[in-house]
Amino acid sequence: MAITMFVIALYLSTNDGTSYTYYIQLLFPYFILVAVQEWNYLPDKMFVLCRPRQLACVLIVQTVLISSFIFMNPKPEKYFSEYNRLYEDLDARIVDVDKVKVDALPLSFYCLEKGIYSDNYGHSNCYSVGLLNKLEKSDDIKKMIFPNAFKLTEQYVDYIGDSKEKISEGFYEVVALGDYAEDEYKEVLQEDGYRLSDEYHISSEANNCNVCIWVK
Repeated sequence: MAITMFVIALYLSTNDGTSYTYYIQLLFPYFILVAVQEWNYLPDKMFVLCRPRQLACVLIVQTVLISSFIFMNPKPEKYFSEYNRLYEDLDARIVDVDKVKVDALPLSFYCLEKGIYSDNYGHSNCYSVGLLNKLEKSDDIKKMIFPNAFKLTEQYVDYIGDSKEKISEGFYEVVALGDYAEDEYKEVLQEDGYRLSDEYHISSEANNCNVCIWVK
């Protein structure tokens, strides 16, 4: 069972949204199942380390938790200055929140606070024309397992097309883009008279992201 769960976790973790925390999310259900299974074998008044499998499970869980503390322990004060510079820049530029396009994960809280619609909810970079083509060619089994995948991807690809049309029309006054979105929209922004105003390197304990501000 352990090998099976490990293989499943590795297979699922090949998506573009993978991070250290995602590996933990994939593997932790297995740890819980093992713990429940092993609980029935615990002799009365005997320490949990009495069995090799129990020892292995404890060591794995402890390793995950300790490494999470070491590598994922947030130190937000280190990153406040760059976030504040980015927020102040946007505050100075935004006049009408309906004419702002934001597709950058670090700006999710800012959008929520200011009432701005955000395109990036964490996995928007996974939807692409390439994925749409793969789904069109996928076999019947995958279509049965993921019945809504094609429809959702098609909707998002259509939305990207609508956004590019609005950029061509000069509808947006400010466009804030993260790394993935920058690759998607950069060409049309340059062609239609937008200029790159500022670029911010936003860091956290888990991820790094560049946020580019384009203005008309």
